[in-house]
Amino acid sequence: REDKREDLEDLYAYLKSHMETRPPAEEVLGGHLHVLQAMPLEDGGPMDALEEAWVMVQDLLAARWLRPECLNTPLSTGRVPARLQRLGAQHQIPTLKILDTNTKPRTWKRIAVCFRLMPTLREVDAAQRWVTQDQIQDTLLYFAGTRDLFEPALKHLPGAGGIKGGVVEGAKQILNLPSIPKFEGVVIETIVAEMMRLPKANHQVVYYTCMIIELCKLQSTIHPPLGAAINYLFNKIPVLQVECVDRFIEWLSMHLSNFDFQWLWADWVKVAAYHDHHPQRRFVCALLQRCTRLAYFEKLRAVLAAANAPDLSSLMQQDVSAVFPYEDAEHPLHTVAAEVQDMVSLAKRCENAALEEYVAEKLSNLPTEAPSADRVKVLVSGMVFEGRESFSHALGILGRYLPVLRSVIDSKEDEQAAAAAVSEVWVKSTQSCIMVMDKLVAMKLISPITLVQWLLNDYHAIEAKQDYMWELLFLCLSKPVALVSTVKKDLAATQKELDDLKTAGTNPEEIEEKEDRKSRIKAVLRVALNDQDAILVAAVKGLVLLGNMAAAKRDGELQERKPALDHPPGEGEEGKHSVWFAALCGRLMQLGRQYGEQIRECKEMLEEELGALDVEDATIRKLIVTVQSMR
Repeated sequence: REDKREDLEDLYAYLKSHMETRPPAEEVLGGHLHVLQAMPLEDGGPMDALEEAWVMVQDLLAARWLRPECLNTPLSTGRVPARLQRLGAQHQIPTLKILDTNTKPRTWKRIAVCFRLMPTLREVDAAQRWVTQDQIQDTLLYFAGTRDLFEPALKHLPGAGGIKGGVVEGAKQILNLPSIPKFEGVVIETIVAEMMRLPKANHQVVYYTCMIIELCKLQSTIHPPLGAAINYLFNKIPVLQVECVDRFIEWLSMHLSNFDFQWLWADWVKVAAYHDHHPQRRFVCALLQRCTRLAYFEKLRAVLAAANAPDLSSLMQQDVSAVFPYEDAEHPLHTVAAEVQDMVSLAKRCENAALEEYVAEKLSNLPTEAPSADRVKVLVSGMVFEGRESFSHALGILGRYLPVLRSVIDSKEDEQAAAAAVSEVWVKSTQSCIMVMDKLVAMKLISPITLVQWLLNDYHAIEAKQDYMWELLFLCLSKPVALVSTVKKDLAATQKELDDLKTAGTNPEEIEEKEDRKSRIKAVLRVALNDQDAILVAAVKGLVLLGNMAAAKRDGELQERKPALDHPPGEGEEGKHSVWFAALCGRLMQLGRQYGEQIRECKEMLEEELGALDVEDATIRKLIVTVQSMR
């Protein structure tokens, strides 16, 4: 519109002056851009959302402010029939007023960085691509169930015509957006970008997975760009943030399970010949293991054979049965372990008193170097192995003999012995190991900080524990942090009730009762904060120590290989310690992204612990500064 051209020119002049003086995204983020990038961007394009929007504005200026074609398309018709109908004409953008402000973003981690998945999408007009992506993001926000965009009068009303939170309807609305070149590719890139957003996606991975599944069911033309996106991410596995690799595995396993695990597995069969530590081989292993949680081994083996990729079957764990650590008849503890297993079996179900008497008589002075720890291992392994038939069996046995376990597990070494016992019994099944470990923590038989220290206690044990240790690690970290959040909410609610009572000025007894409750909650909060600080410091310290060890071994590895480095390494030839060093650095960054605000609260304690360490590697030192500055 000609009457708006002058307003647009004024707005452009203001934006231009700001963008000319604005530092690059790397500088805005204090040199920490790589921490928020899912993967490095190599095309030299914009690095954050503001730079990307500025590119779009410059394209609009070059086109003399012509409206993008997708904004001129009527919305009354679409590709698929939907319950929620749009108006025939799109709304007009109101006049914008720019107010001078010196307010800075509260935290630098809130700046959105760019995510570019498929290079061919850069050929699409920037304005049309930007508008379409923005509409898809709004649709994802609306149909995820949040009511933040509702009018105040509608926020608390039930339902919304049966539309709110409907993934199927959301997929239909996305498909009914105005068509642009490479529309399906833009849709997939936008949804995957939201799923991979760091430090945290707006919604759970399962929500984005369901949306992509419905899009594939509604329109078959979604499949080709989706396949291209998956292959592009697979090729970027070595440089993809480890947290994003976890999300990729979770998404792809759920997606494939909804399409009978059909995929071009033959394209990935080459990883079977790679070294065990190669990132792409470990990705395929983790993906197939995740798929076995959603199907049977025989089913997946048949799928891989039909896809001309039978070699990938060797990457799956066929036997996931429990292992009794004292099965060998020549083991010195075989007899007592077998007796414990028999006593706690469903057939006998001996009383707690009988088991306590047996422990005092037969397990009090075991002929081993660590009798207390071995006593715990015998009891825990016997109970866990006896409950191997199902998770409910294991819970029943552990719950029945909880008093006995609490009486024998009374030190940090005993807790670590209990964790070791579970890992030995379920060495072949990572899922069962995680579930039982988590239950022992919930029963307060193992403290979260002890489990974190056990997971990070030895560099050589990382390989033995496999990638499941990271899932268990962050599961442990979430518990104290969630407790602090709950207690703070309880304290705030109690304070509000107390203020209301004081304002009313009545019932002194109730006011005194609330004051007492407030004091008790504050005491609980102090303990919870101490536990939170301790476990976060332990996790950071453990990762730094492991990273330091990996750096030293990597340097030695590179020195040994130096004479043979006249040519670039081939597929899968990267050193094991170099791979583990990169993985540990990635987990340290993940820890900073997820708990940066809590880590800043214990900065002094962390600096004191890390100050005693001799960290020689420059990358580790830089990451320590990054973790301490995130919030």
